[in-house]
Amino acid sequence: MAYPSVELVLAFHGQIVVESGSTESGVRSKDAIESTLQYVSEDFFGEVPETLHGKVIAVLKDTGL
Repeated sequence: MAYPSVELVLAFHGQIVVESGSTESGVRSKDAIESTLQYVSEDFFGEVPETLHGKVIAVLKDTGL
């Protein structure tokens, strides 16, 4: 499975901010995004979300996006 880059996640976030008009732009930490992407792709903690939905939820939850 291919995973997005940090830059692509930031681009998606920016697009969502523009389209929603009710969300503030910016992220707390690019490092958090990188760490989370690594977690969902490399089995960092002995468990990797199995579904795409589970992976998206992990990214959103862990990065605060």
